[in-house]
Order: sequence, then C-alpha cells, then structure tokens
Amino acid sequence: MLQTAEDKIVNTTSRIHGTVKRTFPKRGFFWLAGDDGEDYFGHQSNIQNGVPITSTWVGQRCQFTPNQGTDKGPFATDIVMEHEARHA
Repeated sequence: MLQTAEDKIVNTTSRIHGTVKRTFPKRGFFWLAGDDGEDYFGHQSNIQNGVPITSTWVGQRCQFTPNQGTDKGPFATDIVMEHEARHA
C-alpha cells in the first residue's frame, strides 16, 4: 500500500513503474513509458499526489496501475509521481 499526500491509500500490488514520455499540459494529459515495455495514456485527474501536470517533466519517474484501456491503447490510473518537479 502507498499513502498519497492527500492521505489516500493506493493499492500497490498490481502497480508498475514508468517514466513520463511526453506531456500536453494545456490539454491535461501525458504519455508514460511503462517499465513493462508498454506505453500508457495518463490524465491529470489520475495523478494522486497532487502534482499538477504543469509541474511534470519528460523523464520523471512514477508509479501507476496499468489498465487495458480502449482501442487507443492502455491507460494509467492511480498515478503517483516519485519526486518533485524541476523548476527552470
């Protein structure tokens, strides 16, 4: 189990690690490269530890629950960014 900044408990049994691959902050979504070799769609509404998408960067590590998704591919839920964003 993992506890987020909002004291929400997230089940970590089926979670995997990944890396932010590409971000689209104005649209609220991003792509993750999972350590399992799959690419996952991510949305701001699924980030659990209060990190806004405008503070994420390419290469940032995260943990998430993989889901099969739709015909557009798998998606990530219960996303927890692993460290604070870099400030330019």
